Amino acid sequence: MKMFPKNHSVRLLAFALVFLSLFTANTKICAEQKEPNDQKSLLDMSIEDLMDVQVVTASRKPQSINASPADISVITEKEILDSGAQTLAKLLKRLPGVYVPTQGHGEESIYIRGIGERYNDKTLLMIDGYPFRDVYYYTFPLNGTIPLANIKRIEVVKGPGSSLYGSNAFAGVINIITKDPQDIKETEVLSGIGSRGTKQHHVLWATHGEDGGVSILARYLDADLDHVSNDEDGVRSGQNRFLRNEAMHLKGNYRDMDFQVGYYRTELPDFMESISDKEEETQEYTFFRLGYTKDLTDRLDMRARAYFNQFQTEGAKLSFNGGTLDKRKETSRKSDIGGLDVQWRYRLSPRNELLFGASYEHERLDHSWSREFDPPTAAPTLTGWASSSQQSVPTVTKGNNIGIYAEDEIKLIPDHLNLTIGARFDDYEHTGSRVSPRLGVV
Repeated sequence: MKMFPKNHSVRLLAFALVFLSLFTANTKICAEQKEPNDQKSLLDMSIEDLMDVQVVTASRKPQSINASPADISVITEKEILDSGAQTLAKLLKRLPGVYVPTQGHGEESIYIRGIGERYNDKTLLMIDGYPFRDVYYYTFPLNGTIPLANIKRIEVVKGPGSSLYGSNAFAGVINIITKDPQDIKETEVLSGIGSRGTKQHHVLWATHGEDGGVSILARYLDADLDHVSNDEDGVRSGQNRFLRNEAMHLKGNYRDMDFQVGYYRTELPDFMESISDKEEETQEYTFFRLGYTKDLTDRLDMRARAYFNQFQTEGAKLSFNGGTLDKRKETSRKSDIGGLDVQWRYRLSPRNELLFGASYEHERLDHSWSREFDPPTAAPTLTGWASSSQQSVPTVTKGNNIGIYAEDEIKLIPDHLNLTIGARFDDYEHTGSRVSPRLGVV
C-alpha cells in the first residue's frame, strides 16, 4: 500500500500549500531553518546550566543530568537541525561510544560501547518511552524511517538499563522524544531538493488550547544515493542505493490523556542491486499508543501506557551457490508487539523517592520465505528442488513477557551525594526468567 500516489513530490507539496491556506491565522512558511522554540545547543550552555538539563530516560522520571545514575547524552532540537543529518542513523553516528554499522543483510544496527550484533537485542530503542522494534531482528531499521523534523530531543543512555527496562536494554537505551502539540507554535512547511535527485518535503502543524492539543506531521523523502553504470562492453559496476520514505504521525493530548497514531513506509534496495534492478525491500510500520498520567495524592502519582506496534516487510533478494547466481529469495515478515506498562512514583520524604511498576508484553512473529530458481542454464542440484518449483516455509512464533521493577533514590547529602538501589524481575516465555539489579552512587 502506498501512502502517496505517483509523482509524490508535486502532490505532497500541493497538499502542504492547501493545508497551509486553511490555517493562516498563526502560520509561517519556513524558507530556511528557524531557531526551534528558543532551545539552546548544549555546546552554548554553561556548566551550571548543563547540570540542570532535565532527562527522563535514566530513571524513568524527570531529573537533572547531575543526579542521573547513568552516562547519558542529550541531542537537542537545535543540534539536530545544525547537524544537517537526514536520518537517525547519521545523527547517532556522531555520538562517542555509539556505533551504527551496516550489517550483511543491508540494514543498520545500533552498537553501544561495542555491544551489539546482527540480531541485536542488546540496545533498546524507544519513542516517547514506547518500545520501537522489529521482533525478528529485535532492533529497528534506521534508514529514514523516523522523521527528524518531529524530534524535540534524543536521550542516549550508555550502559545497562536492564533494571528498569528489561534485558533488551543491556547495552543502553535510546529514547526519541517527539514534539508535543504545545511545542509547535507555527505551521511549518519545508520543501527541498538536493544532489542526486534528493527530494524532501514535510508539513508540521498543531493546534492546542487550555486542556490539550493535536499535532500532525506528514513527510516524504526520496534520495537516489548511487546508480549502477555500464561500460562500453556492457559490464555493470557500482551499486544502486536509494531511500524512499513516507511518514504520517498524529500526536495529541487532553488533560491527563495522551495518544499517538502513526504510519511509516520505507523502500530500500537489496545490497545485490548492482546485478538486478528489481531486488528491493519494502518496510511498513504502524503504531497506536495511549498514555495516562495522574497525580493521585501530593506524594503519589501514576503513569499507565498501552501500545500496539506492527512491522511488516516484503522483499526479494538474490543469492549465490559456489559463486554462481542460482536463485531468488522472496521474504515476507510481520511482527506485532502489544503491551501495557503501569508505573507509580511515591515520595517517602524530600530525600527519598520510590519508583515501582509492572509491565506485560505480547510478541508475535509471522515469518515466511520462498525460493524459486531462475538460472540461465541448468538448475543447481539440491535435493528436493527443481528449476520450476517453489517452496514456502511459514513460521509463527508467539511469546508473553512479564516484568516487575522497583528503584529507590536516596539523597544522602542533597546536591552532593545520591544513592540509587533497584532491581527488575522478568519472566520471558521462551528464554526463562532473570533478575537485573542496580546500584548507583552519584
